[in-house]
Amino acid sequence: MEYDFYIDDLNHPTARCSMESEAIGRWLTDECTSIAQSEHLLRVITELIHQKRFDYQQASEDWLLRMTGTDVEVVANTLGFEPDVELPEDLSFYDLESMASCGLEDFKALIENWLIFLAEC
Repeated sequence: MEYDFYIDDLNHPTARCSMESEAIGRWLTDECTSIAQSEHLLRVITELIHQKRFDYQQASEDWLLRMTGTDVEVVANTLGFEPDVELPEDLSFYDLESMASCGLEDFKALIENWLIFLAEC
């Protein structure tokens, strides 16, 4: 997963992830805004890696974060469509900003680097 961090025009730490992981960058920017939150996630990830915990979910008004011992999924709570509804053949649903997944090790590296970035801000 490719990503970069920057301070936006409103002086907020912001994460931007590659296209297939856009939702993870948005989640990080919106939901993981403090050093304490980042440190908590790293502790949970360590527990997941060492199988002290089998899964983890963190829900907010806008996002759902799900982690297992191998995978991470971020889903916006505002997708606004029914998964069983079929779209016409020439239409597709753009969801890259609303849902993304990655491996737990990649997510751990992202959170570690985000923590460093937050500490430097």
